[in-house]
Amino acid sequence: MTGAVGVRTGWREEDILHALDLRDHEGLSYGQIAKRMDRTRNSVLATLRATDKTTDKHDPDGNQNGTMPRGWWRRCAFA
Repeated sequence: MTGAVGVRTGWREEDILHALDLRDHEGLSYGQIAKRMDRTRNSVLATLRATDKTTDKHDPDGNQNGTMPRGWWRRCAFA
């Protein structure tokens, strides 16, 4: 499965966004996120690092990161 930003993972797009929120807004560690989401720490670490790398590549100035309100994806319908 290809994730939200083209990263090949076994994660749904909504799960990636939720994990990013837990890390960036709640300040949870990779291990804490893994426990909460029933994933391995290495899976969380690899997925979020790959997501960050891809996101940074497509937003080199960093001017679009953080512009959406927190939890915006919860109001969307994911296929």
